[in-house]
Amino acid sequence: FAGADDRVTGLDDPIVDPERVIDVELGAGFAGSIWNLQVGLYRLDFRDELIPIDGGRIQEEGRLTRANADRTLHQGIELEGTLRPLRSFSVSGNLSVSRHRYVDHEIYAYWVDEYAGGTIRYDDNTIPRTPEVLANLTADYERGPLHLNGRLRHAGKQYVDGENTESLAIDPHTVVDLLVGYDLGDRLALPRPLRIEARVNNVFDTLYETFGYSYYDDFPPKPFAFYWPGPTRSFFVSIGTTL
Repeated sequence: FAGADDRVTGLDDPIVDPERVIDVELGAGFAGSIWNLQVGLYRLDFRDELIPIDGGRIQEEGRLTRANADRTLHQGIELEGTLRPLRSFSVSGNLSVSRHRYVDHEIYAYWVDEYAGGTIRYDDNTIPRTPEVLANLTADYERGPLHLNGRLRHAGKQYVDGENTESLAIDPHTVVDLLVGYDLGDRLALPRPLRIEARVNNVFDTLYETFGYSYYDDFPPKPFAFYWPGPTRSFFVSIGTTL
């Protein structure tokens, strides 16, 4: 950030300090004859964590410019498990429920007081672009030459600015993918396996965003945001073998 003393960041060089963290993690695993479950708890207490700067400042390679936050806290629970009631059928998934927040953080904001500039405190606000819920669920069926797979992916709400503006937040979304595979090797009396697969991603053509960042414009200043859209429905067909 050398020389970044403009009104976008309000920063002078040198800027970035080393991050320090107290990391406490606990985990346990459980298993039965047809199931297993892993549970993890974590708490990351950061000093000087590198956090993206609000205001839409983008580096040439497309990354958000970052600066230190005085203190932040990341904590949550993670679950992962598998259930196999039949040899040919299994269900597996994982779930993360977490909170990522500023504990002590003040920024210089060029948009305060009608662009005169000033400071804003973000204490106890959620850190942007950190969904509080992430989940995946996968079902697999494989019998003989046939393979069926379904996957559900869910992401919770994401704020795109440190002020946690509700109107700019990315809504929760759920996406479903399906796959059908068939082994042609035996049917065609081939010396090696030959599998054809057809996949449909985002079966229900859900419209959603995966990422965003905020900026201020107009007079008096108002918050706006740019968003990265997720891919819409797509189809793939592949044929593969092993050498």
